[in-house]
Amino acid sequence: WKAEEIVSSLVNKYYIIRVPLLFGNKGNKKENMIHQVCENLQKGEKVYGAADILTKPIWTRDLAEVLLQKTQSDYYGIYHIPSNGPLASRYDIMLEIAKIKGLDVTNIVKVKAEDTKIAKRPYCNYFNGIAFKNAFKIKLDDWRNSLKKCINEMEA
Repeated sequence: WKAEEIVSSLVNKYYIIRVPLLFGNKGNKKENMIHQVCENLQKGEKVYGAADILTKPIWTRDLAEVLLQKTQSDYYGIYHIPSNGPLASRYDIMLEIAKIKGLDVTNIVKVKAEDTKIAKRPYCNYFNGIAFKNAFKIKLDDWRNSLKKCINEMEA
């Protein structure tokens, strides 16, 4: 938040992008929720998903495509970029990962955020993205469809 104030006070033309929870198929597998959920469930281990923080997760690829289009415009400012689909908790996202992969969901344990190692977040951590949607006329896919595409790419 402080960085946003500094940027907006120093320049007139800027893009500040706020995003909810990100998911993707690249990067460190030990820090990737999709990899970790699949690996732990395949081993028969429990995974713990906070059910009390809601968000609209977005695939890193979808975000990259939006950013590319956005930076080719003169619509400067602060934008919230959510995906479409229903609000979801980390628990819901883990269930969806297991469903897509055909894994048993009985080892996915619903917990409160305060009982996990995730950083403190607001309980409703999502953005409606009205300014973004109105300015760019871009409709992102439902996060569940994007998650399925992401997982399918991981397997390819």
